[in-house]
Amino acid sequence: MSTKVILYGLSTGIRSTRKLAQNCRESLPFLLLVRDDRPSYRTLCTVRSQNRELIETVWVSMLQMAGECGIKCVGKIAVDSTKIRADVSRDSVVARKDMDEVLAVFREMLREAEAMDAKEDEEGQAVCTQTSVPVSRMREVIRRTKTKKPEKMIPTPGLSKNIEKGIQTLEAAQKANLSQVSLTDPDARMMPIGSSKRVSMGHSFEAAADSGLLVAGQTHNGSTDNDRLGILLAEARKTDPVPITQVSADSGYYSGGIVNELVGQKDLEVIVPDSATACAMRRPCEPDPDPIEFTPVEGRNAYICSKGKLLTATKPEFRSGQWFTTYVAQTSCLDCPSASKCLKSPNAKKRNLIIGEFHDTLKQHLAQFSTPEGKALYYARGPAIETVFSFIRNTLNFNRWSLRGDEKVAAEATWLKAACLIRKLHTAKKALAAAA
Repeated sequence: MSTKVILYGLSTGIRSTRKLAQNCRESLPFLLLVRDDRPSYRTLCTVRSQNRELIETVWVSMLQMAGECGIKCVGKIAVDSTKIRADVSRDSVVARKDMDEVLAVFREMLREAEAMDAKEDEEGQAVCTQTSVPVSRMREVIRRTKTKKPEKMIPTPGLSKNIEKGIQTLEAAQKANLSQVSLTDPDARMMPIGSSKRVSMGHSFEAAADSGLLVAGQTHNGSTDNDRLGILLAEARKTDPVPITQVSADSGYYSGGIVNELVGQKDLEVIVPDSATACAMRRPCEPDPDPIEFTPVEGRNAYICSKGKLLTATKPEFRSGQWFTTYVAQTSCLDCPSASKCLKSPNAKKRNLIIGEFHDTLKQHLAQFSTPEGKALYYARGPAIETVFSFIRNTLNFNRWSLRGDEKVAAEATWLKAACLIRKLHTAKKALAAAA
């Protein structure tokens, strides 16, 4: 019964468990679901943070039903992600420069609390702790620390446990060299949120859509998506009712190593440009009539430019899933007539060329975006997946996670996927009924 209430609430844009509990007493649709039961908001909170496997099973079963509702999956998925704000307040966020100070305050508060406990044990009676400033909430501790108020702060017994967790969180954040950390949701990370791109604490929700249906959806706390394409494609292959033959994504998902691996798979069309290619599609420019071309030197790990300069290899480095080798000119390029357009930096004296391990394969892959057909395939990605995120934010009113921590946020994302699919299938059912 609680599952039905939460799913119906999410499908109609109601996420607050207190509001859901109130509707179970006052709203006719909810009364039809609960009958004589009246779940409390605590019960609904517990159900929402648990039962992830059950809701995942429900969501997969609805994907199988989509064909009966007239929505046919075609095996062409569009991939993207949206950053959603975490359920944290500004007061719970501690910057790197303040971590040492907050740690010192926390440790001092614990010492004060331990001293009070020792005195109570020695005297055999409770000691009044109201002579100074008692603190019952973590945010009050952070506020007083940030504003440098001189009052002594003594935590209540319940807050001492949270302070101990806060100390562990701050020590872990310092070890991981994080710029900021939230004491209430340590798994949240700073990222550009929503269409405004305002940087705040959040969790990323990534999804894959096939014919408007969410065939994959999961969360992670990374601020970038470069290494997520293969992971999301693997998840979509588990649940998509038909084999996937095409995957498209924006340049944020481009990683040379991953794209090279996917391009090598049979019966899979990859529509993922790099940032330079995506920019060139948006802002086309006239081709250079006299381009600088680099030709490999046979028998040597070197290149020679069209002006006769020899570029030799330096130590390679690994990034974005492939090895990159930098080739540097042996002599100064300042006397070259093409130096003004060839040298990238104003202070550069020698031209360098960076060649990736999969250069030839990726060059052939990116060449498709110079054709009208390749551009059309890429531009079809936006409506296929961006409309899903617009529906989540504007129709379902889902602009902030209600739960905290990676596991609970992942559970909430599963409920969100099911709610999206319920609305999609309900609309399709109504259209079929009207047509009949």
